[in-house]
Amino acid sequence: MSNSEIIIYDSADEVTNIEPRLGNKAVWLTQAQRPELFGKGRTTITDNFNASIDSVTKNLNPKKRP
Repeated sequence: MSNSEIIIYDSADEVTNIEPRLGNKAVWLTQAQRPELFGKGRTTITDNFNASIDSVTKNLNPKKRP
């Protein structure tokens, strides 16, 4: 897929409607839209998001070892 392509998926229930905000070459979803997109609960999405941020932060700022 090239950088100029957009893929649009239809939901199986034909009810899901997500309106992302576009900015600076990124797609932004609200906390309410992310669970709807992935079909998971808000807590699950938030926990996974926080774990990802923690992982990135640890890799950027590793603890100094004695």
